[in-house]
Amino acid sequence: MIRDSEIEEEQLLLNNKFLIQTKSEDMTVSINQQFILDPMRWWIQIFFTMGLLSNGFIMVGFSPVASIIADAFKCDKFIVDAQCLMFLIMFIPANFIVIHCLDKYGLRACLLIGSVMSIAGVWLRQLVQVIPNFNVVFLGTILCSFAQVFYINTGSKLASTWFGCVMGFVVPAFFLGGDGNQKDAFMEYLLVQNIMVTILSIPILLTAKDKPKNPPSLSAMRIEPKLQFGKEIKNLVSNKSYLLLSGTFTFLYGIYTSLGAVVSSVTTPFGFNAVDNSIFGATFIFFGVVGSFFFGVMLDKTAKYKFIVCLTSTLACCFISLAFWTLQSENVVLFSVNLACIGFFVIPIIPTSYAFAVELTYPVPESISNGMMIMVSQIFGFSLVIFFCFIFTIIQGAISSFISSLDGQTGPLIVIGVFLTSCCVGALCSYFIKEELRRLKPQSLIGSTDLSTQSQSNAQNKEYSELRDSTQISGGKLEF
Repeated sequence: MIRDSEIEEEQLLLNNKFLIQTKSEDMTVSINQQFILDPMRWWIQIFFTMGLLSNGFIMVGFSPVASIIADAFKCDKFIVDAQCLMFLIMFIPANFIVIHCLDKYGLRACLLIGSVMSIAGVWLRQLVQVIPNFNVVFLGTILCSFAQVFYINTGSKLASTWFGCVMGFVVPAFFLGGDGNQKDAFMEYLLVQNIMVTILSIPILLTAKDKPKNPPSLSAMRIEPKLQFGKEIKNLVSNKSYLLLSGTFTFLYGIYTSLGAVVSSVTTPFGFNAVDNSIFGATFIFFGVVGSFFFGVMLDKTAKYKFIVCLTSTLACCFISLAFWTLQSENVVLFSVNLACIGFFVIPIIPTSYAFAVELTYPVPESISNGMMIMVSQIFGFSLVIFFCFIFTIIQGAISSFISSLDGQTGPLIVIGVFLTSCCVGALCSYFIKEELRRLKPQSLIGSTDLSTQSQSNAQNKEYSELRDSTQISGGKLEF
C-alpha cells in the first residue's frame, strides 16, 4: 500500500490536456486524458430548468383561485386544494422508485420518464371538459406529481421550481380574476396551462443525455460504486448533525409546501380576493428566489453553512410573527411586504440545506441524502395541510359560533401560529448542528495530509484525492 508521504503529484496543463503523474517506490501511474466542457451543457441546464418550471406551475396552478374553481364545479374546496396536496403525497412512494431508477437506468431515463409523465398528465386533466366532474382532474394530477420526483431527484437544486410556482400564482388570475362564466374561464386557463407545460417539457425530452462525450473533470472519470441503499440509510440515521439539519429543513420547508394549498383559505376571511392571492404567492416566491441568490453568494464566499441556516431560520421566525398583525390589517401592500420578507428568509433554507446535507453526509450519494430529507418534509407538509383543513372545517366553526365577533378569522390565525411554532422548532434544531464539512475538508476528519501545492485549488485537491482512492477509472490511459 502506498503511503501518502511517498507520493508526488504533478499537474501539467497543455493544450486543454491534463497529465497526472503519481509516483512511488513501487509503481508509477500516469493518466493522459483530454477534458472538454461540452457547450451543450448550458442548453441542457436551460431545458432541465424549463421542465422543473412547468412542474411547479402544475403544482400550485389551482391554489390561488381554489374558491372560484370550487364554485364553478359545485364541489368542495378541499377537492381543489387536494390537487396541490397530491404532490406531497406522491413524493413518499415515488422517492424510492426514482432513486432506484437513477442508480440502475441513469439520468437520461429519469428525465425522459419525468417529461413524458408531465405532458401526459396535463392533457389527461383536460378530460374534465368532456366529463364535467372535477374529480377527473385527479388522474392527471397523480401522473404530474409522480413526474415531479423524477425532476427533483435528478437535480440537486429547486430554484427553477420557484419560478414555476410564480407562474402558478400569477397566471390563474388573468383568467379567473374577473366576472363572467368561471367554468368556461377555467377551461381556457387549463388549455393554456397544458400548452405551456408541453412546450416547456419537450426540449429536455429531445436532448436528455446521461453524460457528455468527453469528461469535464477528473472526478467525472470515476465509475460510481453500486448503490447500497440500506447501508446509506444507516449512515444517515447515525449522523446526528444530518438529523438536526433535516429537522430544520422539514419544519421550514413544511411552511413552503403547505402555504400553496391553504393560501386562499387563510386570506379570504380578511377580505382578500383571487387577484390578491396571486400577488401574495408571487411575492413570496419571487423574493424567496432573490434571497436564495443572496445567501447562495454568501455561502459560496464564506462556506458558513451553519451560520446561514441559523440566520435565515431565526429571522424567518421574526417575520412570521408579524403576520398576526399584517394579515388582520387587511392591507394588500402591507401583507405583501411581510410575505416578501418571510419568503426572503424561508425559501433559502432549501438550497442551503441541500448543499449542507451533502457536506455532512459525504460520501453518501446526494440523491439519497437530499431525497430522504425532502421525503420527510413532504410528509410533514402533508400533515400540516390535513391539520389546517381540520381547523377550517371543524375547530373554526365551533369557536366562531362561540365568539361571533371573530367572523371566521380564527382558523387563519391558528395557521399563522402553527407556522410560527414550526419555524421556531426548526431554528432551535439549527443551533445544535455540528458543522462537519466532510467533502470540503476531508483531511480534518480522517487525518489525511494534503499533498498538493498551495497554488492548487480546493476543487483540484478533492478531485486528485478521489482519483487516488478510486480503483476503477473509465477512459484515459493507465501505465504501471
